[in-house]
Amino acid sequence: MIKLRKLSFKNKLILLILLVTFFSMFAGLLLNILTSIHNLKSDMIRETRLYADFLGESFISPLLFNDKSGGKEILSKITTIPWVDGVEIYNSNGTLFTEYKKSKFVIPVEVKMSVNLTRFIDNRLYVSKQIDYMQERVGRIIVVASTSELKKKINHQILSMITIILLVLFISYYLSLRFQKIISVPILSLAEVMKSLSKTGDYSIRVDKKSDDEIGILYDGFNEMLAQIQKKQKENEEANKKIVIGRKHLAEAQRIASLGSWEWDVENRTMVFSDEMFRLLELESDSLPTLNVLLKGMYKRDRQRFLDALKKAKSRGKSFRIKTVRKSANGKKYLLLRGEVIKSENSNIIIHGTAQDVTEQTEAEIQIRKLNQELEKRVETRTAELKAVNEELEQFAYVVSHDLKAPLRGVSQLSQWLLEDYHDKLDHEGREHIELMKERIYRMYNLIDGILEYSRVGRLRERKQEVDLNI
Repeated sequence: MIKLRKLSFKNKLILLILLVTFFSMFAGLLLNILTSIHNLKSDMIRETRLYADFLGESFISPLLFNDKSGGKEILSKITTIPWVDGVEIYNSNGTLFTEYKKSKFVIPVEVKMSVNLTRFIDNRLYVSKQIDYMQERVGRIIVVASTSELKKKINHQILSMITIILLVLFISYYLSLRFQKIISVPILSLAEVMKSLSKTGDYSIRVDKKSDDEIGILYDGFNEMLAQIQKKQKENEEANKKIVIGRKHLAEAQRIASLGSWEWDVENRTMVFSDEMFRLLELESDSLPTLNVLLKGMYKRDRQRFLDALKKAKSRGKSFRIKTVRKSANGKKYLLLRGEVIKSENSNIIIHGTAQDVTEQTEAEIQIRKLNQELEKRVETRTAELKAVNEELEQFAYVVSHDLKAPLRGVSQLSQWLLEDYHDKLDHEGREHIELMKERIYRMYNLIDGILEYSRVGRLRERKQEVDLNI
């Protein structure tokens, strides 16, 4: 099977054609030989039985008259028949009357005991038949025929079959060697192009389509695939350029952001620091990085939190993010430590982590919290003051509106009296002036009520109510 895998497509195609041809020819010729063998055996049985009938009729007279010399004379003529190996004649009592054997051999007991039998046994055909005369049994004959001639014919048939198969295989090989190029050459050409592509990486190459069959479809698909790969290659080149630029920017950003990295091999208990990590920990670059060095300088509470996070990361594979406080030459330093568990190729647990100096951000957050607290206090104070002012304004608006309404009510009452008491004495223009005055008084009254309502806005709760807009 492995050798067959290593065969070229051309040789596989030729081998497939030869195998199909061989099995087709072999099956057909084998069926033909089996049929011929069956026919040859049937012919031999028929001839032997006919000869036994003929010979049995010849022995009727010697058996009736017990003429053994006559029987031997008949048997003497059998020597001229090459395929007869022996004959035995028995009388009606089952006693051997006479016999002829070309060579020494023993007739099987089952043949001797059978009255009517035809069977191939040990390369011989045995035919046992009863000899009858006037519908009475006068004896029995056993004819033994050699199968050597039958074997020769069978061997000749087999040899002919082998010769025909070899001849057909040779012709098939010659024809397949010439005509397989129709299929193999396009495939092999495609394989050569693929080899060239793997060496050069030039995906601008295209294969020339020479047919519209399945191979032509394969060529079209291959060219389309090359076009897609070429397009993806260009996109990847552009993306790689962007990645290179992005990495440069990232490296610069990490330097600006004071971001260090560390790595801890849990099994071997070894640690690796980046250059920026040494600077963040205020260590010399030739110092030995260890877990204790990383823990040194941490406040006790943060040290325990960091160790607990490492323990969970080892047992559960969880990543962590912890802000720690360290003692520094300038006071306090806040470091944001991150870690993630990664298993190496030999299944060792390795924790990759980063450390970022967030002192400025943390101090700014603390300052912002203080400012927020002060701002909240100021807002509370201002709110209380505003509340008091609003209350005073409400009281003032109430008093003003009340004081303003009193004269208006008097003027309104006075105008009503004038209309009632001097209605007949006032002309039309006078009455209109009084009505106009009453209207102005009413408008002034509503204006004062509006000011009073406005002063209450913000202290009254709004009542929400659904309104049907389909009306």
